[in-house]
Amino acid sequence: MNLTELEYNNLAAFRSWVSWLEKELPDGFFHSLDDFSLNLLVHTLCHFDGGSEASTNVYEGGAFIISKDEQEVFSKQLEKLIQQDIRKIFMISTKSKSPGGLSKILIAHVQFAGYSEGCSQGFNSEDRKETVKKQLKTLWSEMDENSFEESRNCFDPSFLNYADEKHIAKNFVLLNRCLQDINVKAEVQKHNKQDGLICLALANRRAERTGFFLNLIRVFEHYDFRVKKVQTIYTPCDDLDNKMLTHFYISGDYKNWSTDKKTELGRLLEALSVMQWFEAENPFNRNFFYDLNFSIHHTILISAIQQFVHQMLVHVDPNLYNTNNVQNAFQAYPLISRQLVEYFSLRFRPITVGKDDAQKVREQCLKDINRLDSGIEDNDSLNRSVLNMAIHMIDHIQKTNYYVIRHSAISFRLDPAILDSVPFADREALFPELPYSIFYVKGRNFIAFNIRFRELSRGGVRTLIPKNWNQFRHQQRTVFHECYQLAYTQQKKNKDIPEGGAKSIIFLKPNFNLERDIAAEKAQLIKQSDTKDTLGELLATKRNTLVRRHLFDAQKSFCDTLLDILVWNPTKKRLVQENIRDYYGKEEWVFLGPDENMTDQMIDWISSRSESREYSVGSSFMSGKPDQGINHKSYGVTSLGVHQYLNEALSQLKGDQKEYSFKVTGGPDGDVAGNELLNLINGYGTKAKILCIQDGTGVLYDPKGISHSEIKRLFKSVLGISGYKTSLLHAEGFLVKIHERKEEKAGIEKVLKISASAGKKREVKNEWIGASEANNLYHHFLHGLQCDAFLPCGGRPRSLNSSNWQSFLLDDGTPSCRLIVEGANLYLSDEARYSLEKEGVMIIKDASSNKGGVICSSYEIMAGLVLTPEEFSKTKSKFIKEVLSILKVKALNEARMLVSAYANEEKSPIDLSDEISSKINHYSDLIREELKTLRHQKSAHKFMEKAFKAHIPTCLRRLAGSRLETLPHFYLDAIIASSLASSLIYKKGIDYSPNLIDSLNSEIQKGLFSNK
Repeated sequence: MNLTELEYNNLAAFRSWVSWLEKELPDGFFHSLDDFSLNLLVHTLCHFDGGSEASTNVYEGGAFIISKDEQEVFSKQLEKLIQQDIRKIFMISTKSKSPGGLSKILIAHVQFAGYSEGCSQGFNSEDRKETVKKQLKTLWSEMDENSFEESRNCFDPSFLNYADEKHIAKNFVLLNRCLQDINVKAEVQKHNKQDGLICLALANRRAERTGFFLNLIRVFEHYDFRVKKVQTIYTPCDDLDNKMLTHFYISGDYKNWSTDKKTELGRLLEALSVMQWFEAENPFNRNFFYDLNFSIHHTILISAIQQFVHQMLVHVDPNLYNTNNVQNAFQAYPLISRQLVEYFSLRFRPITVGKDDAQKVREQCLKDINRLDSGIEDNDSLNRSVLNMAIHMIDHIQKTNYYVIRHSAISFRLDPAILDSVPFADREALFPELPYSIFYVKGRNFIAFNIRFRELSRGGVRTLIPKNWNQFRHQQRTVFHECYQLAYTQQKKNKDIPEGGAKSIIFLKPNFNLERDIAAEKAQLIKQSDTKDTLGELLATKRNTLVRRHLFDAQKSFCDTLLDILVWNPTKKRLVQENIRDYYGKEEWVFLGPDENMTDQMIDWISSRSESREYSVGSSFMSGKPDQGINHKSYGVTSLGVHQYLNEALSQLKGDQKEYSFKVTGGPDGDVAGNELLNLINGYGTKAKILCIQDGTGVLYDPKGISHSEIKRLFKSVLGISGYKTSLLHAEGFLVKIHERKEEKAGIEKVLKISASAGKKREVKNEWIGASEANNLYHHFLHGLQCDAFLPCGGRPRSLNSSNWQSFLLDDGTPSCRLIVEGANLYLSDEARYSLEKEGVMIIKDASSNKGGVICSSYEIMAGLVLTPEEFSKTKSKFIKEVLSILKVKALNEARMLVSAYANEEKSPIDLSDEISSKINHYSDLIREELKTLRHQKSAHKFMEKAFKAHIPTCLRRLAGSRLETLPHFYLDAIIASSLASSLIYKKGIDYSPNLIDSLNSEIQKGLFSNK
């Protein structure tokens, strides 16, 4: 055979393959293949015909997979691409024999991110476009021209120009339903009798960049549905919102299916609808779903229960009740786990079920738990405690969104009495007071709590982001306890406002797929020659973006699922979500605020989400809004309060000096620390010598004082101290950049330290110091540095504690400074506070010094409840001015009490701070109870009105007028009670103990509110 004949035969073979593909592949897909792709596909098919089980051919922009028509074989090939960010996929099961003699094979074309993006050209015919529009208007009456154009420019052109017009219209509607909220949409769209395929459509925001399609295919396998065709028809994507719309075609005649088969299809759709929120790679989940054959919903529920149980029992014994032991208790006894699910279902399923049925299951479950006998009593005892705690949890759930059809996480309201069901050695030592409510949320990549101490309460949402798995395991044990402590501190802090204390913590799990996703990004960037010089910078940006998306997903899920169990229908006097069995049965007003890792973008989203879901508090659900609120950082509201306490204490301890030296935790980019640094500079001018600043990026020291102008620049640029211009360092000054590291040898890290040398020829040099030395400087240098005042305005709770408080002492045993004003919550543990106080340090507790932010948010919430956005914008500058003035007075009232008591050696400021809070809160509760009766007595109306007016900013009172009186009575009573109680204690002192109701009017007449 000569070369010409070989070429001719190859060409003939190629043509036969192309002719066969043209018949097998849908028109739209076949015509979308360019010459390169078609050649590669034919080459892959020929290789597969050689007898292999499957063949995968990867090229720069994607891959072709050919395999036997067996789903398991195909998923194994897809698993080989798990490192890739798959943006599009087309897969089809062929029908006729191939030129190579094979039939029923799977052909898949996978396209990777970066190569399949860009808008389509839309419709290739104006008539077709208008036909789709007409179909669409019958399904989507709200459709407008802009939304239509926006959507159609993102659909795959093969779909727009070859699919049935009515089918296209359905997908426009499905897509827009998905884009309107954060939930997944999964539905049966059509049944084609001709080819015997049922189309399932899935619209969602992808949970991760890599591995997602593989997990979807595995779910079809699990429910024993054969996927005959897959087509991604919508894939626009940005860094924070990774959207997808895909059709999955399964074989079968739906109308003739048995009831069981249709039920199984329903379960598949339910599973698809939560896959976005399901941790498919979590070993605990995989065991329950794949091995123990629990449904995805039941797996998620068991996972939520076991994590809550761990949060409770870890305080009984952290070693015994570690994560592994708690998980093993559920995994070792799957039958009991099923009983727990059944008990939960009988309590909360929307359909009516008799209480007796639930009780019978509960009793049987308890019997089975308590008679566990493996022959190893220690193990049995541990497992009994864990599983009994699970029963107690279900007992105490008052409402949950578990049965809401579409949700992104599970939310629960629990009766706080559950804390008395935990076998603590001393519950009151850990949790001194039972809260008013406990909300618990379990999401795909987080757990979260909201704890509040009064019916009307408010507090910030803090998101904790562990940097690695070691940090995650360490912090995981204390999430609930930290949330409780912060809320309890907030209760003390909120003494001057109507709302009681509350706090939310969202605890993020490190992203399972982050490094894999980053590797996919890196592979794409390396192929782009124009990015090679900036590869490191681009990857750092991508990493930050992916982490931010991880964060945003958790924050959105937390707030949205909390709203599921909060939004109330006042007409029907029940929750709006009808699939919730509500054992609590009352409307609740919950208020959130900004805290650690909460951006302006997310604040706005939460506020608008509350409004769109028609929660009764509207946008006031979240305070600190950039435009329609008082942004804490912009106006420095928390640091304004901190500064009043500092001024009073410094004046007493140091008098008038030429210079005051300070050390600060928290960077110039932070809210409290950044603004307090500005307060020091603006308030004390050249007298302020800021020696040391430590934040999350490093530690900065300058013996002659850190540059004021450079601090201002960093604040304005929102940069941490690692961005400091080291050319400004004076002799012996240094900057340790804690995150700038290099690996010198395997397992040996070096950290960058920039130092200014001593002597006449000052030089600034870079040196790489050992990680241990760097960590020692980071954790101990600032504490041991001598100065006039320490302002901890950032840092983790209990950074100074019983084990390290002595690092605050100098070599001679004296304190490194005599004044600490806590700007950050819980920076010092109680043991550290009292130990340092014994050494002569005056300490102003966070519950006092940090209260400015909560006072400001309280007024913002009030304004949001009675003013329109237009009215608020009109009076915003005047309103803020009045609020800041009120805040300053309230801070000074308490500061003077604390400083005076310390100066006269009457009382510990630490104890006095708690006593002031306790006394005000006690009187506030008493007065609020009495007001329920006094509302009906005309003689009480005058003093109630005066107390009310004394609390409200003048401009708000004038603008809102009678609308203020339309607030719920429990809110109005709380305003009056807190106004009276705080004014009484600040005027009369903590030893004042009147017959409240008889003396209230008398005290007002004597000038109780004269300082207003």
